[in-house]
Amino acid sequence: MKCKVGDKVKFMNKVGGGFVTKILANGMVKVAVEGGFEFPIMEKELIVVNPQNSLERYFDENFNVPASQRTATIEDYELKQDIEKREKEEKLVKENKLINNPDGEPVDKGIILSFIPKNQTELTKGEFTISILNYTEYAVIINIYLKSSLREYTSSGVIQVAAFSKYDIGVGKREDLNRWMKGIFQALFVAEHTKQVPNPIHTEINLKPSYFEVVENYRTSNILKEKAFMIMLNDLFYHEKINVPKDEKNKDVLISEEKAKQSEPVIPSQLIDRHKIDKAKAEVDLHISALRDDYSTMKNAEILSVQKAYFLAAIENAMVNHYREVIFIHGIGNGVLREALIKLLNDQYDDLPYRNAPFNQYGYGAIVVEITGE
Repeated sequence: MKCKVGDKVKFMNKVGGGFVTKILANGMVKVAVEGGFEFPIMEKELIVVNPQNSLERYFDENFNVPASQRTATIEDYELKQDIEKREKEEKLVKENKLINNPDGEPVDKGIILSFIPKNQTELTKGEFTISILNYTEYAVIINIYLKSSLREYTSSGVIQVAAFSKYDIGVGKREDLNRWMKGIFQALFVAEHTKQVPNPIHTEINLKPSYFEVVENYRTSNILKEKAFMIMLNDLFYHEKINVPKDEKNKDVLISEEKAKQSEPVIPSQLIDRHKIDKAKAEVDLHISALRDDYSTMKNAEILSVQKAYFLAAIENAMVNHYREVIFIHGIGNGVLREALIKLLNDQYDDLPYRNAPFNQYGYGAIVVEITGE
């Protein structure tokens, strides 16, 4: 973080702090400390702690720097910054508070990564807003590491999100999706008073671009009116209950802990469950009429693209949810879809066996994919 004249700062490697009085060359600044002394220090060894919001005040303390040392110019600057920051925060709170949408699908309390299409009529096209939904009564401090190469992660920057609020990280294009497919999400919960302290979150982000091509993956919710692709990054109930003292834990809490350990909150589980026909078995109809209502004006290439994307999403979802086999109905037609599915299996899932579905039930119009991965 860049320091400015008038910033209140703490020292990272020693006790105390003061106020920035001058910006020097080569990454150095001059800091006024208690007693009226000034000395140069590397900017990277300072933490800015202007205490205007609920999170920063926890790091605040009085450094007793004489007013004469700080000068009227610095005080005027601080006052102006204080007013501007408060006005900006008030505006953000009004704009970003989560809404009450009784018509949307209910979501559990927790931290949610969401991708909100700007064009709400063509959900799989165009730009989207990447947002964090903090559907908890805690303020949260968040850091997201996105995987930039095989062995390296890049931080998207630390952000602070107020309770029951939405924070827009930025706007992306479809070609920007790849950088959000893999990474690590971390979060700390902050509250002035609480009976139970939730554990920090440290969870993996593991997505595929094909998920974003399936219209059914976008939905409204009780906290968001726009249709969005939403990924629950934690379940607050489990995080809170895990911190209950052992002698206070009842059967429900112990079950919750076990469930939390086994949870894989990355891919929306409802996709494959919509097609469940037996225990660990699903049947997915890939006819475009079964996937989309608005297909009458679609070109053949667009239809095939939607069918392939749904096929890939269903396989991934079945693997995550421990299905044993999935029947994909492709129809007879001219065989284009069947060939495309087999090519995808050979190219991307060559370890998954497949065969023709039972002829007496499906004729030549379906294949069965056996799910052998976890």
